[in-house]
Amino acid sequence: MVIDNRANVTLVRTDVFQNLYPKPAEVRMKPISLQTANGERAKVHHCVLLSIQIGSKIFQHKGYVADIMDECIIGLDVLRQFELSIDIGRNLLRTSDEDIPLLTSQQLHNFQACRVLALEDTQVPSRSECVIKGQLETTKVIPKFVILEGDSEAPSRGILVAKELIDTGRDVIPVRVKSKRADNVPDHLQQVWEESKKELQPGQQRELATLLATIESTLVNKTQLNKLPIGYPLLDVKKRKPW
Repeated sequence: MVIDNRANVTLVRTDVFQNLYPKPAEVRMKPISLQTANGERAKVHHCVLLSIQIGSKIFQHKGYVADIMDECIIGLDVLRQFELSIDIGRNLLRTSDEDIPLLTSQQLHNFQACRVLALEDTQVPSRSECVIKGQLETTKVIPKFVILEGDSEAPSRGILVAKELIDTGRDVIPVRVKSKRADNVPDHLQQVWEESKKELQPGQQRELATLLATIESTLVNKTQLNKLPIGYPLLDVKKRKPW
């Protein structure tokens, strides 16, 4: 979120608005011409009633959904209506009873990603999702709100992390995760896969998934088992050499 006292109105980027849930209510919009800082024209789609959290307070104010570069721009209209002031010397945004630290563009440029660690071990069953407790691991000055997303290796470990906006001031951060099935493990072997992989390293898990996919035709599921006549050999080992 950017605070810009040169912007006359408050703006929200189009894709950010589309991902908001629940959707802010639309309000009647007067014709508006939006000119960006570089002199170009930006298309305005809607005018909506936004709930804007600044510090510990939530303000209701209208904003315009437009094709802009920043995710959200708090304009002069919000600063005036709610009597917010910017202390440039101390790098603070002041409300009537609260001082909120701000980051300069240089600090934002230098900001690097930090990790969110799970506070406890959690088992997520295959093809299900849950919310786990996380904690931010950093001692650096970071923005009040940041985007949380999974690292590039998470999908290969069978875990998907929901992309969400989190409040870095909270002691406990809720993280929504989903366990996906191993792509190459057949459905009727998923339970075997889940139980067997617990003590294995990621590389060993991939080898196990490949093995289960390879011997799929050798193992039967419950539906196939019920169709077999009594005395039918489930595994023909006569011609197989002992391991």
